Amino acid sequence: MSFGAFNELENKALPANLKPRPKLEVKPAQVLVSRANISRLVGATALIGETRAQLLLCDKNFRIV
Repeated sequence: MSFGAFNELENKALPANLKPRPKLEVKPAQVLVSRANISRLVGATALIGETRAQLLLCDKNFRIV
């Protein structure tokens, strides 16, 4: 997530020794807020449109619930 847009192709693989946590999966229509990045991007928001299954929330973002 950067510049107000969510790009499902920009992600990192979960290390093989970790299991995915379903509660961290991002879903369409959720809003994410960046908590870390370069200063002009901290607080940037993005609305998730379509996204693939089993894509997990990064620790650098908050999800608005």
